[in-house]
This record gives sequence, structure tokens and C-alpha cells, in this order.
Amino acid sequence: MVVLDKLRASWYDKKHHLALGDTIQNYTLIKQIGEGRYGKVYLGINDTTKVIIKQLKREAFLRSPEKIKFELETLKTIADLKDPRFPVYLGRFKLEYVRGFIFDFKEGDSIEYLLCHKKVRYHKPEIREFALQILDMLEVLHSKNIVHKDIRIPNLILHKGKLSLIDFGLARFIDNKRYKTELDFWYLGDFIIHLLYYVYDTAPKSLVDKPWYKQLDLTAQELYFLKRLMRVERKTHPKYETVAQIRNDLLSGEIF
Repeated sequence: MVVLDKLRASWYDKKHHLALGDTIQNYTLIKQIGEGRYGKVYLGINDTTKVIIKQLKREAFLRSPEKIKFELETLKTIADLKDPRFPVYLGRFKLEYVRGFIFDFKEGDSIEYLLCHKKVRYHKPEIREFALQILDMLEVLHSKNIVHKDIRIPNLILHKGKLSLIDFGLARFIDNKRYKTELDFWYLGDFIIHLLYYVYDTAPKSLVDKPWYKQLDLTAQELYFLKRLMRVERKTHPKYETVAQIRNDLLSGEIF
């Protein structure tokens, strides 16, 4: 515990941080664009080429090296796909006090930014289209034995109507024990519910403390679909086994 406290304290030491204006492999850091559990994310530029530079927290690479190893292996597997919807791993860097990864830059805005800052609202037909795009990406990842485990609004980038999926820090190789495809299906359901709430009218007082499936205005088919994704009322709502099953239901014309 003492060691962990020291590691956390060291995170506030400036020498363990990158700073705007620093140069990493000829890329100058011009903007911090995010911070997560395992590090900070910066926008870097070299002439006209933009990249993403992810600085790992000292605690992450000293206390959880196996997680960093998993992320690196996953990134290399994804890079081999040469699929523009996923991050392209460009390499890693190791300085005296700082380590991290370099990725290509994805044009567009995160769904989180669009919802929270630009106040964009998505209705059922658009949500359905997003879900279908996410399923297409999951089909590719699952075929490579990868489960993403973090399909959230900050990690989905929208550009000209097309989604990209970023941040594979929690991704793992599927073992059908702890890491299963149904984890990604749960996150898909959570993503859909999240977007539905942004166009949701305030509930009557009698529903304020009720769960989402009591509050949201959903048809019986939509409710059944989301409960299957979210593993709610499992005895009467069997889980989805494959991406194809989910896609077929979305294309049935009865959902969203």
C-alpha cells in the first residue's frame, strides 16, 4: 500500500508528465485531448501530420505491466487489419520517466463531444444506424478474438456519418470465461440507452427512481431487444450469442 501511495504521489511530479510543446519522435504536443485511468492523451503534429500520443501513467506501467502488454498485443493485431475504423499503432516511446504509445489521428468528433458540447441529439433511426456500424466493427474484432470492453461515447468518433472506435486500453483476447463477446453486447446496449436518454422527456415523478426500462418510451420489441443486450430478466430474455443475431433484429423493422 505504501508503494502504491508513492506511485500515485509521483504522478503529480512534473518530471513524470509530458507538457505542451514537448517533442516525441518529431511530433510536437499541441493539445491535451483526454485523460483516463491509465494515462493522458495528447494531439501531436509534425508539419501537417497529426498523431495521437498516449502517455501511460507511471502507476500503470509499474503496477500493471500485464495490462500494458495486453494493450500492445491488441494494438498490433488491429494494426494488421489496416481498417480505418480502428486506431493505427505507429509505435511506442520510452523516456527516463515517461512511456507511451503513438497512434494515427482520427478526423471527427467524439459522440460525447457532440452530445455534451454541440448539443446534438440523435433519434431512433440515427441510433439504429450507429448500432449497425458498431456491430460491423465488433464483427471484425471478434473474428480476431478481441473484445473491446469499453464501447462508450468518448471512444466513438464520428466523421461524415461514419464511426471509428478508439481506446483499446481495456481490450482483451476472448477466453470465453472472463472475457466474452457478450461484454461488448452489454456496452452496445448501454450506448444505445445513453443516446436515448438525451432525447428523453422528463419522467413523471412516479418514475424518477425507476430503472431505464421503466422510464424510457420504448416499444415492446425495443424493450425486449435492450433487455437481452443488457442481460436484464435473464430467464425470459435470453442473451445474444452473435453479432449476426443482433443485426438481424435491428434490421427486422421492428426496432427503432
